[in-house]
Amino acid sequence: MKNLRSLIFMIVVLTGQINTVPTPASSQTKKVERVKRQLKSQAKYNHPLQILAYHEAGHAVAFAHNYSLNVIEDANIQYNENQGCCVTNTGTYFIKKNNQELENEIMANLAGSISEQVYKSEKMISNQKDILNFLSAYQYSGDMQFVKEDAHSMIMQKSPDLDEKQINTKIDSTIAKLYKQTYKFLTHNKNDVKKIADALLEKQKLSGDEIYNLLDIPKPLMYFEHGPLPEKYKSDYELREFTCYNINKIDTRRTITKNFNGGFTVNREYYFNGDIAKVTQINPDNTKVEISIDPDKKYYKNYYDTNHKIIKTIKYNTDKSIISTINFDANGNEIHEHSNPLPITP
Repeated sequence: MKNLRSLIFMIVVLTGQINTVPTPASSQTKKVERVKRQLKSQAKYNHPLQILAYHEAGHAVAFAHNYSLNVIEDANIQYNENQGCCVTNTGTYFIKKNNQELENEIMANLAGSISEQVYKSEKMISNQKDILNFLSAYQYSGDMQFVKEDAHSMIMQKSPDLDEKQINTKIDSTIAKLYKQTYKFLTHNKNDVKKIADALLEKQKLSGDEIYNLLDIPKPLMYFEHGPLPEKYKSDYELREFTCYNINKIDTRRTITKNFNGGFTVNREYYFNGDIAKVTQINPDNTKVEISIDPDKKYYKNYYDTNHKIIKTIKYNTDKSIISTINFDANGNEIHEHSNPLPITP
């Protein structure tokens, strides 16, 4: 009897003579479309080049926004055997960074992996163990090497007397804290990340200038040719513990080399305060003339032979009058000293 009722019910349904309550066709269609969208979205998020673009864009945006001690040279998603795909920076690596600078650098190095999460609309991880597990993935090992080194430096500055176990515990908690800060930062700046990622997908490689222009962020004033050092950097240098930041020292990052018609090469070096420190001219026959300017504005003009061995030095006063002239023999020993006014063109 039960089977008969079921058979009659099916016949009636098929002939359309009664209303039924199965899932409407429109709901079925919506369900299918939703699954299609999910699959399409998943395929998009799993596309290696797309993920790579967002990874490098995250690094670029974090470095550009947060880290004035680094200048972005370029970002690329082209595979390179030596570098892989990366954001290349030139930074003041010889500086002893303070805690805030180390935090910024850690966030910039974490930003690649976390940018992938934000791109995929994945929620921020809250549990420290899960955060560390996520960041331990093989593809993030390069970034994490820098992260752990900076975290170690931070902890040693604050608490130099900790033992190894305590240091490792602090490193883990520091990374977990800065993971959350980086996630919030990238969520807030996701439009900037998208700009860079889209440009990378289109061009494969962006110069530093292109990145700063796209983000409308001023390029850090680390590489300028002329003029005094900006006050914010001068005070920063003077506060540093290292003598290489004495404003009377040569800032090797700002050396400029130019080649001219006829085979001449001119090299200019500058002090940290922006003053010219040295001008070197290499002639077509490989002889060399070098003008050095002391911080007190006294000049030295050195002449070199084709093997770049010194043959003469002339010392000038600030008014360009000659103080002394020294000649050297083939072994670099002084020959004699005299005083003949010679022109100087620094």
